[in-house]
Amino acid sequence: MARARSRTRVTVPAAARGSRRWIGIAGVLLLGALAYSSSLRGEFAFDDLPQIVQNPAIRDLGSFVGPGSRGILPNRYVAYLTFAMSYQAGGLDPFGWHLANLAIHLTSAVLVWTLVRLAFRTPRLRSSKLAPSSGAIAFAAAALFVAHPLATQAVSYVVQRITSLTTLFYLLARDLSADRARVILGDLLRFLAVAGIDQETVEEALELPYTDSEDAVQMVAATQAGAEYLITRNATGYKAGPLRALQPAELLALL
Repeated sequence: MARARSRTRVTVPAAARGSRRWIGIAGVLLLGALAYSSSLRGEFAFDDLPQIVQNPAIRDLGSFVGPGSRGILPNRYVAYLTFAMSYQAGGLDPFGWHLANLAIHLTSAVLVWTLVRLAFRTPRLRSSKLAPSSGAIAFAAAALFVAHPLATQAVSYVVQRITSLTTLFYLLARDLSADRARVILGDLLRFLAVAGIDQETVEEALELPYTDSEDAVQMVAATQAGAEYLITRNATGYKAGPLRALQPAELLALL
């Protein structure tokens, strides 16, 4: 008669699990640092020259907070702000710029690791057969992300920090828990009112002489909500409208 084997579950102490996490993260960071260590010796090239080396705007952090900030590529404001910070930190020495790019990429890799770990806390994956290997899977995903050749241009090409920052902010948004997001939204609603959009809003927007229908809808919705100003990073598209469009710095100057 065959005897059934009894399974013994081994409980790993919390301290040991914590040390494994840090070892996994350290391994990902080390892999990324090794993969892109040669990029730290690179020079400025191609679009780096007009956008960074020959761009006087990034040499003055003050140009990003006053009325003059409107001309500094408003759709890429954060990226160019980091360019100005890099210039303040080390001038035009390429090493510091490459080091900042690498730091952004490594931070994103840690967020990938975190995102996978969080995914295994969902009901479907928490009870799956892969759950005991969640740490190894998180490490593999983060390692693939940090060393994948597709990221070479975004990390090694200084001006492509724009792409790396996009990835970073996306991962930050994904890693934010639903409960935390609700708390933040609740706090915002203490100071902000949400403008509604209905059929009447859309019909009025279609009558505005705007080339961008989304801008028109925003203008009408803000007007219907009783707003005094429409705040935007690019006010040029809102010239023909019932409200005055301002950039954030212009609003602060009025307050």
